[in-house]
Amino acid sequence: MKIRSKFQNRKFERISLELTPLVDIVFLLLLFLVITTTFVAEERVIDVKLPHAFTGTASSQQEREKIDVVIDRNGNVFVDGKRTSLQDLAGVVQVKVLADNLNKARLLADEAAPYGLVIKVMDILRAVNVTDVELSVESGGG
Repeated sequence: MKIRSKFQNRKFERISLELTPLVDIVFLLLLFLVITTTFVAEERVIDVKLPHAFTGTASSQQEREKIDVVIDRNGNVFVDGKRTSLQDLAGVVQVKVLADNLNKARLLADEAAPYGLVIKVMDILRAVNVTDVELSVESGGG
């Protein structure tokens, strides 16, 4: 007497794996990683030790409404994270003023930066119609 399993009589169906949705998901993940990596690379940190002030207060404006100008302890000038020379500063800021319709700037100068350079940068900013210059400090004296 032969015992046959009920599985032996079944015909097997061919199973296929659809690759189109898988390729779509992989493409979206790759796109996400490329975009986030690009944004992370743009955010460079500039080592600046701001001077302390007891009367320093937090800024009420959002960061995108101002042009960030940084002066490090070596006298290097940066506009929105990109290094520029003092001679090119007026042109770089003027382009940002016209393109983004801004007239406000945040000046972050290292406490060891030459005072004369800070004054020159402020003068250049005023010359290109940046009328509101915020001087950034660390709050709470030191």
